[in-house]
Amino acid sequence: MKSLPALLLATQALLPVYDRLSPWELGVRQLSSMGVTTRLCVGAFSHAVAAPDGAVMTQRGRTYVVIRSGESWPRIVNIVGIEGVAISSTVTGPVGLLAWLTVLLGCGYLVWRWWIRPCRAGGLDGLRRAI
Repeated sequence: MKSLPALLLATQALLPVYDRLSPWELGVRQLSSMGVTTRLCVGAFSHAVAAPDGAVMTQRGRTYVVIRSGESWPRIVNIVGIEGVAISSTVTGPVGLLAWLTVLLGCGYLVWRWWIRPCRAGGLDGLRRAI
């Protein structure tokens, strides 16, 4: 349980790197059509979906924090596609961004509270207690 916030923070740190090294073409096209000038990937998923005729299709999605031209507040955009065709694009307001930031700050605090602070206070013994 104590490693969950650290895992979430590590994932959030690596997703933008993954997105820059392996951009999702459908997501980039959708964002450019929305007038997005800056994007930061904060979520990604991929799974198989069975069609009624028995065919298996891949459903993919990514979530971005974006800044669109002409807007001052960043927004969260969730794009979902099946087999290279966008089926959903959701744009949330500032509340979604604030919720995401609150979760990240909460995880940062828990990592500090459960991992970093005991390690600094007790050296290796503190690390053993934290794990």
